[in-house]
Amino acid sequence: MSALVLTWQIALSLCVLMLSIYSFYQGYLAILSSRSQSKKEGASLKEHPTVVLQIPLFNEGDTIDETFRSILDLTYPKEQLQIQILDDSTDKGSRTLAKIWAEQLQKNGFKAEYLWRAHRSEFKAGALREGLVKTDSEFVAILDADFRSAPNWLEKGLTPFKDPKVGIVQFRWSYFNLDESWFTQMQALPLEVHFRNEHHARYNYRYLSNFNGTAGILRRSAIEDSGGWSGDTLTEDIDLSYRIQLKKYRLVYLNENSLDSELPHTASAYRTQQRRWNKGGAETLKKLFFPILQSDLSFSQKLFALFHLSGSSFYLASLGLFLLSLFGLLLKTSGELAESTLFWTFIQVALSINTLILFICFYKAYSKSTFGFNSLKFTRLFLTYIFYTTGLGWHHGKAVLEGLIGMKSPFERTPKKGSTTSKKYRPPYIELLISLLFFAAVVVDLKIGFWPMLGIHLVGGIGYLLSFSHACKA
Repeated sequence: MSALVLTWQIALSLCVLMLSIYSFYQGYLAILSSRSQSKKEGASLKEHPTVVLQIPLFNEGDTIDETFRSILDLTYPKEQLQIQILDDSTDKGSRTLAKIWAEQLQKNGFKAEYLWRAHRSEFKAGALREGLVKTDSEFVAILDADFRSAPNWLEKGLTPFKDPKVGIVQFRWSYFNLDESWFTQMQALPLEVHFRNEHHARYNYRYLSNFNGTAGILRRSAIEDSGGWSGDTLTEDIDLSYRIQLKKYRLVYLNENSLDSELPHTASAYRTQQRRWNKGGAETLKKLFFPILQSDLSFSQKLFALFHLSGSSFYLASLGLFLLSLFGLLLKTSGELAESTLFWTFIQVALSINTLILFICFYKAYSKSTFGFNSLKFTRLFLTYIFYTTGLGWHHGKAVLEGLIGMKSPFERTPKKGSTTSKKYRPPYIELLISLLFFAAVVVDLKIGFWPMLGIHLVGGIGYLLSFSHACKA
């Protein structure tokens, strides 16, 4: 065996091993979640502390109408509630509409304040930090423009803060536009895994978890004790929530309560969201890696915290697997790659087991949802997600790599339906090129009988073609 072939086999095996670690990690969380009952953190709220509800906006257009209509129905005592509309909009129409809603809230007895910044210094993190300076409220609730308030969510969310060590309360997300298309339904599946499996397990077993940037409440003193909001990563919510927990505050997850949210309705909006989440996750991993290791958390807490923050980095392993498979075809056609039953058995069995574990994890989360899909539709959506995510491998992998090497980029808000920031992306022709390479590889596989790589190349071809074709419709 040549050194080149050996190096290729080791690299491919490492990619598969990393994917296996991620799959077993997800499987373990699914098991922990299934063993856990939802905790009840206190029965009811007897006192009403001061709360500021911060609503960060950026060129949201008429997206905000339904959000503010839902806020009008809040039952929290108005004398204890302050509402801050934190507007970074550059679009005059969006600013005008936000001002109108501020006036409408005031007419309905709310203490509402409209705050506009001519600069977007540190983007959402900067807006939240500057808003906090202008209030002395004890608790901070955050609601993004694509979420819907529930009448008593503040009362429910404040109840766990009876424990002085609770620093964050996170609500589960639900989706008011779930049935808009196959695309929104597909997106809901991994989000259900995140909330019903991951969040639920981490909370019940005291592993570190994350605030999701909206649909939650934070203790002001916890924000200040941990250094406050920072815009040095694209996921300021994960960064702050981890720093808060490193200061020994708890994050409470309310699995039985949810707030409605909007799922991205176009490929371009979804790509913007996923790029920010994946790159920001990598940036946060880089920032907090050593603080976590140097903390006095238990070994298992440190391990699971690093697994969690490494979530987006596993896309590099997936991208590596598919790109190395193409290189393997070159080795095979050149005569360098000899048959190795043990090696190919390991690759195929490991990938099959990984896919099965993920299917079970997704099904466990789906079974707790209220989606109403039958099993056939769930399976179809799961397979679509696998193909679609494969096709985004280059997009995701590039974002993660940029985050790990410290390449900075602006914070891009996810365009909402009705916002003024929606834009058409130039079709990602590199994904079309990668798709064609994989389909060409399939033809060669069939011609020379390179069966071990046929499935990988076929999934790659279909996935990248699906991702490209859907992006062209954005």
